[in-house]
Amino acid sequence: MSIYEFPIESVYESIQRGDMVALSDNLDQLYDSGKRSAEAKSAVVFGYKVLARTVGTEDPVLTLNCLDRARQMFRSDRGLLQSVVYFLEEFLYKNEDDLTARDIDLFEKILQAIVAKIPESSLEMAKKEMYNISYTVHKLRRAGNFKKTSSLYMISEPMMYNLYADLSDQERENRLFDIIEKTILEMDRMEKENSAKKENDEVNPSGQS
Repeated sequence: MSIYEFPIESVYESIQRGDMVALSDNLDQLYDSGKRSAEAKSAVVFGYKVLARTVGTEDPVLTLNCLDRARQMFRSDRGLLQSVVYFLEEFLYKNEDDLTARDIDLFEKILQAIVAKIPESSLEMAKKEMYNISYTVHKLRRAGNFKKTSSLYMISEPMMYNLYADLSDQERENRLFDIIEKTILEMDRMEKENSAKKENDEVNPSGQS
């Protein structure tokens, strides 16, 4: 069966054979074809989720790309966004001791690229789902306890490049500046709120007013 003649069928056939190399190729062909019918989108989501589960942490670059491309099919879907966020949180936690300032720069851009593909109507939902990882990255940036050198960028850099490659020119130009500005303002607001809460807890350790 040819992916060019039967792109959707080829995805399911690859899964049935357990051929992950063919599945990856077929999914990329289907994604790049621009087919966005309900049937095509369902095949892309299912196929990329299967591939992500199979690859797992052995290839975090491919896994993130799979999860995010699945998310792009239904950009307002909370569950698909959660899968991306959970994966990034786990990756950040496992590699926290190897982070450099460069890695934090890349992670900030990764989060910006994700938000750039979320519809305006779903931004409040996305903000809640991404709050913890956004604040974690912000705290790490403020703390500044980075390694001087690390090879982690060899993973985080292609992660970021893949997400940016999937952005349209319009999404890059129209959304990213606003997202970066809003992210900075939001992080500063959270920092002030947490500082105020910490000061209040120190003054009133029992929680009494």
